[in-house]
Amino acid sequence: MKKTILYIIKILISFLPKDEKKIIFRSFPDYSGNSLSLYKYIKKNHTEYNCIWLVDDKINYKYDSAYIKSIKGIYHYLTAKFVVTTHNDLVSISPENQTYISLWHGMPLKKICYLGNEYSLMRSIPAKRISTSELTRSLIASSFNEKANNVYITGQPVCDNLFNLDVDISSFNIPVDCKKIAFYLPTFREDFNEDKVEGRKVSSDNIFRLDNFNHKDFLEYLKINKIFLFIKLHPAEEHVIKDIVLNEYVCFLKSGDIDLYSLLGKTDLLITDYSSVYIDYLLRDKPIAFVIPDEKEYIKSRNGFTLEPYDFWAPGEKIHTLEQFYRMMDNFIKGNDSYLNQREIVKNILHTHKDNNNSKRVFDLLIKKK
Repeated sequence: MKKTILYIIKILISFLPKDEKKIIFRSFPDYSGNSLSLYKYIKKNHTEYNCIWLVDDKINYKYDSAYIKSIKGIYHYLTAKFVVTTHNDLVSISPENQTYISLWHGMPLKKICYLGNEYSLMRSIPAKRISTSELTRSLIASSFNEKANNVYITGQPVCDNLFNLDVDISSFNIPVDCKKIAFYLPTFREDFNEDKVEGRKVSSDNIFRLDNFNHKDFLEYLKINKIFLFIKLHPAEEHVIKDIVLNEYVCFLKSGDIDLYSLLGKTDLLITDYSSVYIDYLLRDKPIAFVIPDEKEYIKSRNGFTLEPYDFWAPGEKIHTLEQFYRMMDNFIKGNDSYLNQREIVKNILHTHKDNNNSKRVFDLLIKKK
């Protein structure tokens, strides 16, 4: 019955004329990721297009926006020629006379959709999609049961911001004697309702999930060694450590606070785990560390990865213990980088384009009239 209703809705929507210069944008959270980067590029370089966000927040509009469930929001969706999203919103009802562009939110290290645990819930719905290389093109196509020629090797728009080294970060009050800047950016483990946990949970006094971790000692370590650390959890977990204790060498970021990738491009070290953000960070040729004390549990919960063996595709120190963590940090302070060559090999496989023209390629290939 549901499929029949969606089919009827698509047929009805298809009879409505579409504005060739109107583009709808969606992301999670509102105004973020690949959609935001493409939006900014178009607003700057192609002002003839009418770019409108359909958002979940009814009040806090940052750009030309409409609440997605309002009459205004529905009208814009029904009359837009292009729909751009990061999480496949609205794809089920997008008609054939509308161009649906799925930018997604990262190249899939983890098994997702048709390759993941939710394969039984998936339906094949064609869309224009993007990737970063021939290999990731295959992964995206397999994950969404998409025709390979519907997946374009453009690079991700958000990665353009990694090269924005002129971004002003003075508002973060980084101490003047700071020697290095690190960024901790782990992946999702626990959903909003806490009824789904993959691997170990995070807590305010153990952000790295390491056995015997002492948060107070860690803060002191950062201060002594003049290392400034940004922490950004997955949006679904930000509430878990809202009471975290900080000092002048730590900044806890929440979604919407920043242009995440512009800030990431200014850092000297990425600390992550199973997040695909490291694939993007490879473009900066900087050290990466993988804190994975729950490796076996996590991999079991995800039924493995799309890129295996993980040890090869994740070119950086693999950290399971507190001792390994501080050894990695000490090497980072000394400038020791034993993964430089491996990062280069992996980068060249996962990235065809290594510049800041990804948004332009997406626009030229998927939106601009030939």
